[in-house]
Amino acid sequence: MDQQILAAEVRRAVQTDTGQAVMAVQSKVTCAAAEATAVAAESGHSITVKTAVYLEDGSKNWPTVLAEMVCATPSAAQGKAADVAERLTRELELTKPFPPAKLSKPLPEAALRLVRPILEDHGYEVSGLTKGSDIVRIVRDNVRSGATVPQTITTKFYADRVELDGRSFVYRQRERVPTGNAWHDLSLRLTIGVAGVDVPLVAVLKLRNIGIGEFIQADEAARKTASVAEAERRAAIDRLARPHPAMDRLLQAPLNTPGAFVAETVRQSYSAMAYQG
Repeated sequence: MDQQILAAEVRRAVQTDTGQAVMAVQSKVTCAAAEATAVAAESGHSITVKTAVYLEDGSKNWPTVLAEMVCATPSAAQGKAADVAERLTRELELTKPFPPAKLSKPLPEAALRLVRPILEDHGYEVSGLTKGSDIVRIVRDNVRSGATVPQTITTKFYADRVELDGRSFVYRQRERVPTGNAWHDLSLRLTIGVAGVDVPLVAVLKLRNIGIGEFIQADEAARKTASVAEAERRAAIDRLARPHPAMDRLLQAPLNTPGAFVAETVRQSYSAMAYQG
């Protein structure tokens, strides 16, 4: 390649139009790539040459400049993307405004390798860093390395479902003899691992540190304010209490057989339960 001819063409083009400079260089680079490909082919090697020619506008290192800027002056991370872009334009001393949309585009890995240490040296967490806007967000929200993200634990009861941390789980009937008590008779379908598992409501209450009395009050309040559809769904899964088969067998046991005292005690207890019900 004749370097003197290339330099002369570039000088003439730049004097009139920067676009012409890019075209002139691209033309020479393309020719050089074609020559190199041909030489390789003569040696039995097939190669592909990718070239890119663009006019440097001074914004090449904008990710690192942005990181240094917001770390040095966190207030620069406040405001909208246009405000950040405007300040970045001044920091880079660009002749044209830095486009705000560029902030939301993924950063190349080479840029990320340079930006991460800058943020980490200032104590920021960089695990979620992928875009230029993430640099701004991390500093604006003061996302610190090793900081535990607080989790808001909420439990809301409805007539036909429970809302756990914003997710709703409908009540289901448990495969067991009904007792007439919702905390024993109902369950929730939770995803554990990759499979759905029916977890007894009483177990969920225990995990959420909610007492039975507290649940009864919340459940009564929920049923009073339930919509027609919610009330109908609850009525469809509620079941009346019935004695366990083992209790039936005890109740039918003759009084003169061993264990008669136990049977009589069961009779009295069950009669008292029925009377109270």
